[in-house]
Amino acid sequence: QFYQVFQRHPELLKVFQDEAQMNSITQSVRQEIEQHKGELEQEENIENEQVWKVANWKTEWKNRKIAILWFILYIGANIACITVKAIKYANHEEAQAVFGDCICVARGAAQALNFNA
Repeated sequence: QFYQVFQRHPELLKVFQDEAQMNSITQSVRQEIEQHKGELEQEENIENEQVWKVANWKTEWKNRKIAILWFILYIGANIACITVKAIKYANHEEAQAVFGDCICVARGAAQALNFNA
């Protein structure tokens, strides 16, 4: 603001006889103006970030819902793989006689690994 006043009324600068004083005053005024501009830019950036967060929360939530759905489908497919193989080997009497229930768990885990590979 001071800089603008000096620009409008250059006769005010004639009050200062020393040219070095005038230069230091104008430099300090310019520094204050630049500092004020920086503060305004920071405030504007903060406001823009807040607007961005408010505008995009729906999109982010939709993406999270899709990710949760895919995760549930993935877990469900693994459980289905394990269950199908476990039932298949639970009905296999020769394998049950030799290995017991361990074969059901081992084959189910192997099927889940095949699915994930």
